[in-house]
Amino acid sequence: MEPRTFKAVVTDHTKMQVIEKEFRDLKPREVLVKMHSMPINPNDRYIVSGFFSFGAKGEYKGVGFEGAGEIVDAGQDVDQKNIGKKVATLGNPFTVNYQGSWRQYLYCDFQDCAVYPDDADYDKMCSTFINPFACLAMLDFIKKKDAKCVVQDAACSSLGKMVSRQLTRLGIKVINIVRREEQVEILMNEGAEYVLDSSAYDFDLDLNSYMRELKPAIYFAAVGGKLVEKVMFKMPPSSTVVLWGSLEDKDISFSPSVFIFSKLTITYLTMFEWLFNLTKEQKDECKRTIVEDICSDDSIYASNVLKAFSLDDVEEALKYSIDHASEGKVILKGFE
Repeated sequence: MEPRTFKAVVTDHTKMQVIEKEFRDLKPREVLVKMHSMPINPNDRYIVSGFFSFGAKGEYKGVGFEGAGEIVDAGQDVDQKNIGKKVATLGNPFTVNYQGSWRQYLYCDFQDCAVYPDDADYDKMCSTFINPFACLAMLDFIKKKDAKCVVQDAACSSLGKMVSRQLTRLGIKVINIVRREEQVEILMNEGAEYVLDSSAYDFDLDLNSYMRELKPAIYFAAVGGKLVEKVMFKMPPSSTVVLWGSLEDKDISFSPSVFIFSKLTITYLTMFEWLFNLTKEQKDECKRTIVEDICSDDSIYASNVLKAFSLDDVEEALKYSIDHASEGKVILKGFE
């Protein structure tokens, strides 16, 4: 007998719970995906905490940006041959159709899927969109600036490692900033050439030396707080500071005169805004590039899966992901 309901994780921005949702009819362009693997990303934690707040106060909303599963049904405008295909999915919380990917079944527009080969691994597929597309957005920004060297903090995060691998292969130098001594070795073992530990006593001295030697043109700032203040004021004149995260959720303070006389520019970058401005053809090309890479033996965009939890253990999974943020992806499993 076909199930009448399925599990889904929801939040009112104060707590999460697992509820039962009823199946509904498909819209013409939708597919129904049986979700097998769903990663926990930093942005997911923002939704749970209320940093990203959607809907009325006290109203429960879905959680999760992306995942991977199998198409089990398709709307009338979708080629029915896609039923049975393995796909990665993306949900945009800034749209009215957002449901959250942390669930057993997901309704989504087929255009928001990336189709994988039949032998693809759900655990590897599930992180197809958020970090790989962010990496491509950053690369696009770098190319437009014709930068030969950049700085990034949070360099031992899953995205930071991708950026380091991508740019190193392209011959673009990267000054990677991490927050613990053991993370230096992790990145060096991945082929990174320039890695600094912001907690080290000689961090300022080494950072000054790299700034003079390499003359980075862009600083991708994800941590927030005092670290960003320290690094951006050491950037060479006419460089650009790009804010793309706030992992510490702390304010940044600066004097306007520093920007004026150093000719620094400060801007921001978000994956969803960058993605929205791509044509359908460009999006499809990005998806093909990422799918081929993740299925390869020498992947740039694949994330290491650290541990898997069931949907019922989502609170434990979220805590584990925070405690082990630099070690790999923590994922949720829709089915045991």
